[in-house]
Amino acid sequence: DSITEGINGETGQADGLTYPEVVKEVLGAEAVYNLGIGGSTIGDYWPAAMVNRYAEIPAETDIIIVYGGLNDVFSGTDITIGDLETLEENTFCGDLDTLLEGIRIQYPESWLIVVTPMDSVTIEEVRALNPDMEPIEDYVNAIISLAAKYNADVIDLFNNNFLNSYDKGVYDAYVPGCHPVDEGYRILGEHIAKEIIRISMENEADGEYLGKWNGYTVSGN
Repeated sequence: DSITEGINGETGQADGLTYPEVVKEVLGAEAVYNLGIGGSTIGDYWPAAMVNRYAEIPAETDIIIVYGGLNDVFSGTDITIGDLETLEENTFCGDLDTLLEGIRIQYPESWLIVVTPMDSVTIEEVRALNPDMEPIEDYVNAIISLAAKYNADVIDLFNNNFLNSYDKGVYDAYVPGCHPVDEGYRILGEHIAKEIIRISMENEADGEYLGKWNGYTVSGN
């Protein structure tokens, strides 16, 4: 969504540093494809939904990062979130299932990583306009559950309280709302890159050698 695209919290424009750029720098990746579009949801109820765009990921991508969900929270209700039992189309749960399944089928050799959204003070501001919003925790739990279904690794920003803009110090310095400033994006990119390295080393220790990340091609959705 806009956090992958790189909307800057100071300017409101995609005119500064992006976390995919930082991931490329830290990992020494050969290329990074940034497929972020501001306003994009995972579910198919806003324009440019991720569930309709995953086929745009280049075929040679080694690591696919799916990072979204906050716009689904903003626009969601108890109906549009859906549930993990029925997985109906045009709901968050159903379309996230379709997205992850589609990536698994179309990119069977790629390493799939799902990132949960950061907690954001903006949620309560939007809730004042959309009182039917479901708690962000319900979306995060669905993300973690469906990632496990498709054997995708998870970088859990929400439950780790990463760059939580309810914290005034974080808000003032790094994330004035839901969009980071340049320094916030640098911290986010470095964190994601370090998590990729950590998970890779853990998987290698478990006998699932993923190869060196240097030279990888990364796509961020």
